[in-house]
Amino acid sequence: MSASPRPARAVIVTFGQIVPPSGGIAVRSVMAARCLDGMGLAVQVLSVGESDPAPDRGHLGVLATAEVPGLPDGVELTALPSRPLFALGAGARRSLRSAIARSDVVLVESALLLPAVVLAGPRRPIVWDTTELETLHYSRLPTSPSVLLKCSVWYLLERWSTRKVDVVMAISAVEARHWARLFPGTREKLMVADHAVLREPRPAAQHLERERSASVVFVGDLRAKHNYAAAKWTLEHLLPVLAGRARLVMAGPGTDDMAADSPDVELLGFVADVSEVLARAQVCIAPLLAGAGVKTKMLDYVRQGCRVLATPVAMEGIEDCPGVTVASLGEFPEALLGLLDTPEDAEQTASRQVAQAKWYEEHCGQAHLIEQWTAILERVGLPAGYGRVSPPVA
Repeated sequence: MSASPRPARAVIVTFGQIVPPSGGIAVRSVMAARCLDGMGLAVQVLSVGESDPAPDRGHLGVLATAEVPGLPDGVELTALPSRPLFALGAGARRSLRSAIARSDVVLVESALLLPAVVLAGPRRPIVWDTTELETLHYSRLPTSPSVLLKCSVWYLLERWSTRKVDVVMAISAVEARHWARLFPGTREKLMVADHAVLREPRPAAQHLERERSASVVFVGDLRAKHNYAAAKWTLEHLLPVLAGRARLVMAGPGTDDMAADSPDVELLGFVADVSEVLARAQVCIAPLLAGAGVKTKMLDYVRQGCRVLATPVAMEGIEDCPGVTVASLGEFPEALLGLLDTPEDAEQTASRQVAQAKWYEEHCGQAHLIEQWTAILERVGLPAGYGRVSPPVA
């Protein structure tokens, strides 16, 4: 009697805090796991850098999935003990090798982790989910010796990475064009899987709190350099403009460490459910001057039906999204005051939110993402019937 077919197995190697998700890479990793699980694959997420990865055990520490919104129960979530700069110890390397040996495809969420995956072996198809083009990101920052050095290092690492993987997965069609321009060798490997966020939109009734407050909301993880610069600029240039007219609310890791001596600002730090903060917003802002890829904060704003003011960089990859006013940083203060001075009525709000929900479903909905992921898995040789894949030979 022949053995029953097993589902194809996907391993996602990522870093950062997955429990609960903190930052765009964590959100992206959970979203990928959700899509692959929905397609019938057995999914294991290996996370480097969790706050409690049980490093004393020297092997994978199983993590609870209940605290991760949107992550299916069937996904195996584990933590890889790590050393500084993502240098994996011997136990972690053995665990990584074992996981890859049992897999049919490996998804790597950062070029920083790709050397460990390549060295771990055995050879499996590798999909590199680039999330953002770091070379492009650093080329947009103000020039300094440190920035030039980091840009050069990222260029070398990303060029090496493009040669070692089977698919270079861009986060948007716009990002894919940047990859093809800076790394022409990626053209035959490039594919796109759009971004998404984890929180479902809050019920319309809960948005009524916006009518009782006048809040301008900025959400961002300040451990990311572009978010820190945007938060600093907001406190220096927007907070004085808002004095007495609206309250500035800033949420995300690091925001509670910012210096702001004003009764008109609220610095929340990390929040478990960003939708609760966005429910208070009259306007959400993204005053970014740098960065690459699709910004998770922008999709959170749109998903929660918010009115948004953003710079062109913040809109990259989602340029056709409704409900967003675009302004340069120089135009930002005046544009923000203009939005606050012209509040929407109930009919305008409802119409905008319907348009945003439709756009989100077309560009970020599960059906759309699974269609993209199906094409990616077919590119690396997995057949459409994922339950009929034969066990790999280690």
